[in-house]
Amino acid sequence: MARIAAPTLLLKPETELALLNASVKTALGLLADGHEAATGGSPAAKAAAMAKFLKRQLP
Repeated sequence: MARIAAPTLLLKPETELALLNASVKTALGLLADGHEAATGGSPAAKAAAMAKFLKRQLP
């Protein structure tokens, strides 16, 4: 049973350790509406992924 029902975005920076990226996969299995986005390590890349996610959530 998922405890978080709201759409949730998990960022998976390409520069992170494999163990941390594996935890994203585990977390996705626990979220009712989880999404992942592979990003570059820069703040701009992360912001772009968040903006894309939020635009998909708006009616």
